[in-house]
Amino acid sequence: MTLPVVAPETFLHPVELGWPVITVPGRVGLATVSGFCGVEVAGALATRVLDRLRATESDGPVVGIPGPPPHRVFIAEADVVADPAEFARYGGRLLHAPHRITLPPSGLPYGPAVWLVPPRPARRWLPSLSTILWALRAAEPRGTERAVPPCRLGCAF
Repeated sequence: MTLPVVAPETFLHPVELGWPVITVPGRVGLATVSGFCGVEVAGALATRVLDRLRATESDGPVVGIPGPPPHRVFIAEADVVADPAEFARYGGRLLHAPHRITLPPSGLPYGPAVWLVPPRPARRWLPSLSTILWALRAAEPRGTERAVPPCRLGCAF
């Protein structure tokens, strides 16, 4: 599966939004501090989660991590104290402190990270973590999707 690339002029860089961005050689990361977190989901389940979020206009921002299988990281506002096991039960992995979420255009083993849903000037808010969990539950994980394979592709560093 090829991940679509969004033209940089159609979105704001996370630094322009005031996000806590960390840069290391070859990588850009979002620090999971000050209410920022992410949920990593792999393969077809990630597509269904994004479809659920789009249906309720709660999508974005979402980072695509290429690889077998491709992963998506849904960036969210940490509006609740969440149990990582709750996300794992439905096929996701909670990325919270001390993780740093990989952001485009970070170079990774199977290609660069890309914005699937970029941060947009007209939509500066983040979906809540509870909304992402709702979409994950509603996406109905199937069989082996319940055990998300650990992202060895660079979803977090």
